[in-house]
Amino acid sequence: MSTTLIFFFMKPFALGLGLADPGLFFTVSTAASMAVRVAGGAFYDRLPKEILLLAALFGLAGAMAGFAATTGVTRFLLLAGGYGLCLGVAMPLLNAVMFGHSPAHLRGVNMNLMLFMMDAGYVAGPMAGGMLLAAGGGYPKLFWLCAVCAVASGLCILPLARRRQA
Repeated sequence: MSTTLIFFFMKPFALGLGLADPGLFFTVSTAASMAVRVAGGAFYDRLPKEILLLAALFGLAGAMAGFAATTGVTRFLLLAGGYGLCLGVAMPLLNAVMFGHSPAHLRGVNMNLMLFMMDAGYVAGPMAGGMLLAAGGGYPKLFWLCAVCAVASGLCILPLARRRQA
């Protein structure tokens, strides 16, 4: 849900910062995401996926929290790059960890359930974020909510990382 909120509400936030072209956020974050996947893709199978996923999720939370305190365009675009890098690491590893920890007979079901939950976030996220903004919460609270969701996701991965180390 946290990435959905970022994508859905980033345009009005960027315009409020004075960014003439809010599409730059998407350009920078997508370019960073693609670059890290191309550069690091070969290493994902050789590194401990759960630990790397945890680092990416906590980095993602940091970028989201950074958006909450951003008032300038330069910092905003730097955070967009960091956000894209972390997302580019987290998303493929999230799929890999789900697949790797699922029993063989449940892999297809679990992957479909994960995609279903991501789709549900695309519906619930903008509604929840819109309610928060309509209630006067503002963008900083919205971005903090995103950061909390990313940390919560990391906490769900933590037992898998501990199991791998044992």
